[in-house]
Amino acid sequence: MSAPRFDLARVREVTRSSKRFWSSLDELLDQEGFRRLLQAEFPAAVSMFDDPGRRQFLKLMGASLLLSGLTACNETRSEHALPYVNQPEHVTPGVPRHYATAVLFEGYAQPVIATTYAGRPVKLDGNPDHPAARGASDIFMQSAIFGLYDPERSKTPRRNGVPATWGAFEAALMKLRARWQDRQGEGLRILTGATTSPTLIRQFGELAKAYPKMRWHRHEPVGSSRRDEAMKLAFGRPVTPHYRLDRCDVIVSLDDDLLGPGARQVMHAADWAKRRGEIMPGQGRARMHVAESVPSLTGAVASHRLPADPARIDVLARAIGARLGVQGWDGPELTAKEQVWLDRAVKDLTAHRGSSLLTIGSHLDPALQVLAPAVNERLGNSANTIWYSEPIRLVDDEALSLSTLADDMAAGAVETLVIIDCNPAYTAPGALVFSKHLARVPNRIHAGLHVDETALTCQWHIPLSHTLESWSDARAGDGTTAIIQPVIAPLYASRSIHQIADMLLGTLDPAVDSAVRATWRESFGEDYETRWAQALHDGFVQDSAATPLTLTAKAAPPHELASGSGEAEIVFLPDPTVWDGRFANVAWLQELPKPLTKITWDNVIAISPALAAAKRLSNTDIVEVTVDGRQVRGAVWIVPGLAPNTIALTLGYGRRAGGDVAVGNGYDAFAVMPGERSFIARGNVARVAGQYPIATMQTHHRMDGFDFVREVSANEPTTPPPKENTTLYPDWNAANPGAENSPDHAWGMVIDLDLCIGCNACISACNVENNVLVVGKDQVARGREMLWLRVDHYHTGDVEEPHSFFQPVPCMHCEKAPCEMGCPVHATVHSPEGLNQMVYNRCIGTRTCSSYCPYKVRRFNWYDYRRFAEAERAAKNPDVTVRSRGVMEKCTYCVQRIENAHAEADKDGRALRRDEVVTACQQACPTKAIVFGDLKDQGSAVSKRRASGRHYALLEELGTRPRTTYLARWNDSDESGA
Repeated sequence: MSAPRFDLARVREVTRSSKRFWSSLDELLDQEGFRRLLQAEFPAAVSMFDDPGRRQFLKLMGASLLLSGLTACNETRSEHALPYVNQPEHVTPGVPRHYATAVLFEGYAQPVIATTYAGRPVKLDGNPDHPAARGASDIFMQSAIFGLYDPERSKTPRRNGVPATWGAFEAALMKLRARWQDRQGEGLRILTGATTSPTLIRQFGELAKAYPKMRWHRHEPVGSSRRDEAMKLAFGRPVTPHYRLDRCDVIVSLDDDLLGPGARQVMHAADWAKRRGEIMPGQGRARMHVAESVPSLTGAVASHRLPADPARIDVLARAIGARLGVQGWDGPELTAKEQVWLDRAVKDLTAHRGSSLLTIGSHLDPALQVLAPAVNERLGNSANTIWYSEPIRLVDDEALSLSTLADDMAAGAVETLVIIDCNPAYTAPGALVFSKHLARVPNRIHAGLHVDETALTCQWHIPLSHTLESWSDARAGDGTTAIIQPVIAPLYASRSIHQIADMLLGTLDPAVDSAVRATWRESFGEDYETRWAQALHDGFVQDSAATPLTLTAKAAPPHELASGSGEAEIVFLPDPTVWDGRFANVAWLQELPKPLTKITWDNVIAISPALAAAKRLSNTDIVEVTVDGRQVRGAVWIVPGLAPNTIALTLGYGRRAGGDVAVGNGYDAFAVMPGERSFIARGNVARVAGQYPIATMQTHHRMDGFDFVREVSANEPTTPPPKENTTLYPDWNAANPGAENSPDHAWGMVIDLDLCIGCNACISACNVENNVLVVGKDQVARGREMLWLRVDHYHTGDVEEPHSFFQPVPCMHCEKAPCEMGCPVHATVHSPEGLNQMVYNRCIGTRTCSSYCPYKVRRFNWYDYRRFAEAERAAKNPDVTVRSRGVMEKCTYCVQRIENAHAEADKDGRALRRDEVVTACQQACPTKAIVFGDLKDQGSAVSKRRASGRHYALLEELGTRPRTTYLARWNDSDESGA
């Protein structure tokens, strides 16, 4: 039976006629798939669902819509850990040690503090002393632990697919080096990803001297090469722009996801948040105007958002240039909606000269991006809200691009190609036919973490050490240099990138730290030992941040963009969880829901509601997208707010090698990419037979009620006062200060929805900290994901131009907890300090507590998901139990951190310090949307937030008195009266 067609007219009628919050199109249309979910588990409920009194159904059943029947599964016993024969010095069992180091993202350092137990790292958190991290993190930083312990990492050298030895490789390399010396490196090419490493740059400089005719090519599938080109056009030299969002009264973004995933997400989000929260509209709060083709995290929190196809982004940029008097920029004709958005944006820009900012997406044409420096200079923003420095990352040379390398390979000019830590056989645009040309190179060497697509095309593959196993250095987004020290010895017979570079220079079996020490011995001079030790302790080199340059921008008139052929505009975007595919073998990231669609384990072909209606498409239909004669097929997904004539293809899926987790999911968008750094094209889309199942969490764990997300405005700056609710539950936490056993603390959490950007950093930190397990696509599709913390995404308004809202939902730790009354064996109990606790060995799996929970925050282990490879066991936090089949679990407020803080205070003979206990989600959040602490301390951060006029409790009409509460989001649009 074919799926029902998407009915845009009906959806428009529903969304435009009410102010209701909605989470999915299926909910709006009440489609058969949603009904089948009910039919499968609660046949009698389907007729009740037709009744407007849906609340009665949930009140009677008291159950999640996702529960499924028990299935048989054999439970396996975990292997026992072996004790030390001789315990190392300075290692106390159960006591963690912390090291300052960094992990890499597109060559940039992400400064971290690594927590290790008995020599094995189990958790990474942002370095609180580093100006680029400030203690926060993102999903990629957290996931580096799982990349380290990936059981499918490359373990030994391989020659023609057969395991070999390092000695055999070194012998083969010696012969090649002799030929390179004879020919001065002619025919030798080296290909790497982007880098900011001073040591690697020094080493390749030495290679260039040793082999003058060698060429070093760099390839970053996403990166910022187009922004580099734009800066050269604007200033006549390469520079790196830096934004000071904390100084911005107004931000105008043209398809630039400032708050989205990437190397600078943590920095940008932290600065942006400083102008939000308790700062009300009209009193210093930053306003954001966003025009974008594909919904983003930045657009979701904008004051005004305009969906615009890429061609219209070009038009809007030209109009802004014309309105602000930039020479040569004309004023094209705009639609009525574009004119309204532009008038607001330009008015705000000009009214806030010196404290405004115009940004243009780094994936757009450089000739368009040059407008931003010119406008910011004209408005007096330079050196205030934006400044420029020498390049942080080694800037790419067009003569050393991947395209040039492909042309040289096709011409037979490449005799030896050494590929280090990149995967061009997969990430090269399809138009380059890179793999075909690579096969013509006589000598091919690949060094990487996995036996991936490129490794399979090379004669030699050698295993690369993970960053957490390596000595290295790199610069963060602000230019600060981090010294990267290993926190664990290499798990396999691997070498670091610096050891491989030394081997290319002729050093056999180089020491792991010699190259990095050589760089900094020269840099630090006579003070080397002291400064080296200090840099290792701090995690970065003091006073190494970039410094501002004094520059004058110019904006040449833009050229006409090449239109191409095709009925729709195609946008290529990195995936928010696996990026360009480099994280595709991390199952934990595959199961992390995409921030806006909540899709897991796949990528989709995203289309707008208008295009879906025109093509008569519905979610999960298989479609074929054609770009310049190349085709790719995938499942279609209708995304509210997507520009009307835009199709979004996400990178990172359709892998053919690189691990069992990576292979077999989604489609390969690189296959239809028209060229290097070409992120926008034109093409056609057509439906083909069949549907492809997509596992999305968007409709899972639905709460019954209203006003989940609340807004306040300048005219109405407070939420309604809470209502007193009668209750039959015992008053476990009544004020009784005279009682002998009165608890000293009352733990609570407040989440500011005005600061939440939906980035999922909180989920990722919770997963790592609490050993939350991966269940797989099939189980996710059945609603059985195990996430202790979810971030609900709601829409309101027109489906084609909706407003977005994010709401993190952990356990509420209710003082009047329904789950505690419902459990027949008292497996869920209340602690004196207010925590709702799970006693795992009491739980018999009735799931009554989940049925009674109105917030749907409890997770049940349907199977024994604890089937880890040996390496994966080392990633588990020893302070947290790994749960087995038949057990219910949920957020604990990181009780292990609370108890550790109590223990440390007892050892020191003191009381807990104010705000000493920090939960994992709170620690990771870059915007500080989450605060946790003691409600009995009126000076604590959580008590101060509870005193805000924006404070409210979720589903407060139920009388559960949750300890987790919220602050309403400000509505700062013009319609709110702001």
